[in-house]
Amino acid sequence: MRFVRIFSICTIIVFGVALGAQQSAFRFRVRNRVLAGRQKPALVLQANNTMEDVRIRLTRSDGKHLSFNAARIDAGETRVFEFNQPKGRFSYQGKLTAKGMDQPFVLTFDCLVVGPLKLRVTKAGVDLANGVIHFQVNRPVAVAKLKILDKDHQTLYQGDLTPKQDLTVGRGRRVLLAYKVVFPRPARPVGMAQLEVLDRDGFYTGVQMMPFFVQIPHQEVEFDFGKWNIRADQEPKLKQSLVTIRNALKKLKTDFKARLYIAGYTDTVGSDADNLRLSTNRARAIAQWFVRHGVGVPVFYQGFGEKVLQVATPDNTPESRNRRVVYVLAAQAPGPDRNFPTTKWRRAR
Repeated sequence: MRFVRIFSICTIIVFGVALGAQQSAFRFRVRNRVLAGRQKPALVLQANNTMEDVRIRLTRSDGKHLSFNAARIDAGETRVFEFNQPKGRFSYQGKLTAKGMDQPFVLTFDCLVVGPLKLRVTKAGVDLANGVIHFQVNRPVAVAKLKILDKDHQTLYQGDLTPKQDLTVGRGRRVLLAYKVVFPRPARPVGMAQLEVLDRDGFYTGVQMMPFFVQIPHQEVEFDFGKWNIRADQEPKLKQSLVTIRNALKKLKTDFKARLYIAGYTDTVGSDADNLRLSTNRARAIAQWFVRHGVGVPVFYQGFGEKVLQVATPDNTPESRNRRVVYVLAAQAPGPDRNFPTTKWRRAR
């Protein structure tokens, strides 16, 4: 079974701070982009020479005072001074002093603490075959990174996209911002798609999507010679197939929108054109039966005539195994491949 896996990641950005005249004594940086609950902001001090009586005094933009002390930091040692900060962006000013320093080292930096970037993708919003993904997030997004692979793990598309505001999705119980990304329609069936979205401060989260393809076992519907109307004595077979399809949909538990595809095939008796028309009409008859009986998903059909023989035979050879119809549940249109040479699927009404 294919699945959708959502992962949440944040970007921790470490900024260097100018060291001025004290550069030979120590190196100083700030961990100032952090995800609430995952990590705390911190001052990171690496001593090049042994330092004694180190004192750091800071004042936050809301008036909060912070103090850090270290009696001794040996040469080559790195000392991390973590501190608490509410969510949001604050600026800090202060100074660092140590025994033997001619003058204080001035500190000026800002710090951002945010909650997780939340991404919501629904099965109704994913249409890989047509190059569109709709999604919702809890704060503005600056960039979407998309990578699409085929079933052989070859890259179909990779690039950075600018998400567009999606006016087709309204607000739910929680305030979410709706976006969509549009990308070139894949030339081959998609094996995996990975979407990462980044907010304006570099925090990101993503979703990995793996489309599903499930062939439904069934009893073949028998048709009269050269006909495509479904006889009453064949309907029990379709009713059983309908139960199988509904059970398969329950087991999938996928975030992708499922579609049912009906493909028709014939043996080699008759002309190519007649067989193509016959297989198309028979596939359409079965597809329309499923629609009328409430299968609950969009249904598409296509005939392939004698192009795809299950058993190779000479021309004008009657072979029951070649007179068949295939039922497929999938997140994207099957083909083009050996079993589905073209992708001219039509929707059944």
